[in-house]
Order: sequence, then C-alpha cells, then structure tokens
Amino acid sequence: MAASARLQKELEIQSKKILATTKDPLERLRAACLARGAQ
Repeated sequence: MAASARLQKELEIQSKKILATTKDPLERLRAACLARGAQ
C-alpha cells in the first residue's frame, strides 16, 4: 500500500471516530468530508 493511500485510510478512520463523538457542526462537516475520502 502506498504511503498516500495508507495516510488517506488513517484519516478516514480518525474522521469516523470524530464524527461519532463531536457535537460541533463545523467539526462534524469537516469529519464527514474527510471520512468520505478523496474520490
């Protein structure tokens, strides 16, 4: 797995955790976008 792909996967996993715990609307939006990943 390339370093960039691994980093992308780690960002997705971290963002899903943040999305499940945060209440701040802007932070939720940011986490949702990162969890989706670059397509």
